[in-house]
Amino acid sequence: MLLLYLTAGLAVADSIDEQFQALIDDAVREGVPAVSAMVAWNDHTWAGTSGVATDGSGESLNPDSRFRLASITKLFTAIVILQLIDENQLSLADTLAEKLPDPPVADIPYGDAVTIATLLDHTSGIRSFTDVDEFWDEAYGSRGLDRTWRPAELIDYALMDSPYFQPGATGQRHYSNTNYVLLGMIIERTTDQSLADNYRSRILVPLRLTHTLLEGYEPGMEAVQHSFHKASFGERLLAKRRGWVKAPGKGIYDLSGSYQQYNSWGWAAGGLSSTTADLNRLFDGLRADSLLSHKSGRLLFKNNSANVDSGVVFGGSGGWDGIATSAYDVNAEVKVIVLVNGTGFGVRSDDLMSQLLQIYKTGKKQK
Repeated sequence: MLLLYLTAGLAVADSIDEQFQALIDDAVREGVPAVSAMVAWNDHTWAGTSGVATDGSGESLNPDSRFRLASITKLFTAIVILQLIDENQLSLADTLAEKLPDPPVADIPYGDAVTIATLLDHTSGIRSFTDVDEFWDEAYGSRGLDRTWRPAELIDYALMDSPYFQPGATGQRHYSNTNYVLLGMIIERTTDQSLADNYRSRILVPLRLTHTLLEGYEPGMEAVQHSFHKASFGERLLAKRRGWVKAPGKGIYDLSGSYQQYNSWGWAAGGLSSTTADLNRLFDGLRADSLLSHKSGRLLFKNNSANVDSGVVFGGSGGWDGIATSAYDVNAEVKVIVLVNGTGFGVRSDDLMSQLLQIYKTGKKQK
């Protein structure tokens, strides 16, 4: 459906930048409240937005408008860990038993075999707390919406009825938010500073990422675009319990009221908010090896890259109710970033990213 509804808008667009803009305008016409996107290569950068600002500031939506990143946050967490390795404060072979020896982390099976390396590449075998029904019962229960989650509490949920395997025994990869919560805990214990302070001093300030923040732990949360979800019939029955607020449009909910609890459990695995411009500068900094040693940069690239039809893509995507994000450096040639503040509308950030990339490729061939 996405490919079909995009055709009309692109047919009347002339320049490549107009085609980029037409693409995200069509996504908003499809119902998504707002999209912010960027495509950058060589000396050309297009940054566009479509939709309306929902942060209550009264300002128009613009490329500096902040959107929630969800799991793109993991890229920032991995960078800080690798910086600490470059500084010889940590090593890839360090184990949980060595770095987090206290309960509840001490109760994780094979803690003497789970290493920082296996946490980074999701081969630790540790279950994601977001895969546990009991976590969601609490998160969306009467006490969950107004609480701030402590990382140790999330580990307790990961330990519930968990099917562990011994790290290194099978090479199995299991994507787990718990891995990055543990890495965040290691960062704080190693540096004796908060995760937010580490992000800021090690990444945000050096690269001048002036519109990035860890929600719930830094000022500025009110300046983040709200997140919306178009609920199915079954989800509407649960909406009140989940703290969702009705928004204009049938079955559409403003989820930002429930993000106090989200942004405390998202934390090192998914709690950052940012802009397309800041993410673009992050990619530039990584390309220039200004944050990591060459060796650590290669490991970051290996753990966060994939071979697809378009070539080698490096970066990440994220999503949860109301959040859809994609940020990739493709073939070290072009950067494509898409931030969407709505889910359930039939528009995915990865689809928009692929379409933007196709427009770029077609325009390049025509020159």
